[in-house]
Amino acid sequence: MKVFNKVLLSLLLIQSFTCISQEKDFFSYYALINQADLQNAKGNYQKADFLYQKAFAFCGNKGFANDYFNAAKNAILLDINCLYYLKQGFKNGLLYKIVKQDTIYRYLKNKGNTKHLKKEYKKIRSEYLLTLNIAIRDTISQMVKEDQKYRKGKYERMSLDKQRVFLKQVDAKNYKKLLQICKAYGFPGRSLVGDDGYEIGFVDVPLLLRHLDSTELNIFKPYIVQAIKKGDFHPEHFAFAYDYVTMFKTTVDDLDKDGNHILIIQQQYGMIQRSEKGKMFLFPVESVVKANKLRAEIGLPTLQDYALIIKCDLPKEGFYKRVFKSDATK
Repeated sequence: MKVFNKVLLSLLLIQSFTCISQEKDFFSYYALINQADLQNAKGNYQKADFLYQKAFAFCGNKGFANDYFNAAKNAILLDINCLYYLKQGFKNGLLYKIVKQDTIYRYLKNKGNTKHLKKEYKKIRSEYLLTLNIAIRDTISQMVKEDQKYRKGKYERMSLDKQRVFLKQVDAKNYKKLLQICKAYGFPGRSLVGDDGYEIGFVDVPLLLRHLDSTELNIFKPYIVQAIKKGDFHPEHFAFAYDYVTMFKTTVDDLDKDGNHILIIQQQYGMIQRSEKGKMFLFPVESVVKANKLRAEIGLPTLQDYALIIKCDLPKEGFYKRVFKSDATK
């Protein structure tokens, strides 16, 4: 109990000195979180905890759900009470089922905290949902369902060409709806539709962005950058979507001089990984210096720090190239 009170006291002290108006941008918050994640990756858990506290105080405890979750996981490595972080995460959209699916749940269960925490979560969740625009949230949810319906094998008996036609129709429809929402309400960030802690398939706005083309994504960019600045949309989501949309320098129809299908990939932000022989690698970037400049503009850590945080090698500069023999694609 003394340790828990000490954590609360330090939070209040930091908040009294650093809490700012939410009208100011979130870039200082992102910088603190980036440093906290880096210290956690280096095993400096005490320093990481201090930085998490400082970040949350800076934004008046309106941090991102996943950041509170990471702070809670860092706290158990110090064997201090992580409940404060989890409850603040719940207040900012973190789902209980995400906690339950993680190893942190076993720690909570051993401490006898799960039953009471679940009861508190239900109350907090009800109050949280009242702050959101449920109509827009439901619209986004339906858009995601339509998006996934055409990508999960429902129409696998169709020819590839027909599937592409259907996908283009669905994506075009979702693009128009998303643009209408942006023009009427601003970008549908966490203050409008919630932040479910990287939940997949419900109000997954980042997924919808990944299925735009580069021209469409750039149309949304001013709305997204404004949302990032206000702390309404995490910069990782935009950077990942941008890399996903623009990284393929060839299409499935492109052939080399020998008639083989050729895949050429290059990222701008350096967010997407690949697996090779059981090890994870980031796809190449055009330039590490250029990537770091782009990352800094939206509040992301340098590629050097990001590689340490996700425990991955620094991406190479250049292209990732893979050739598929023409007979293997028939």
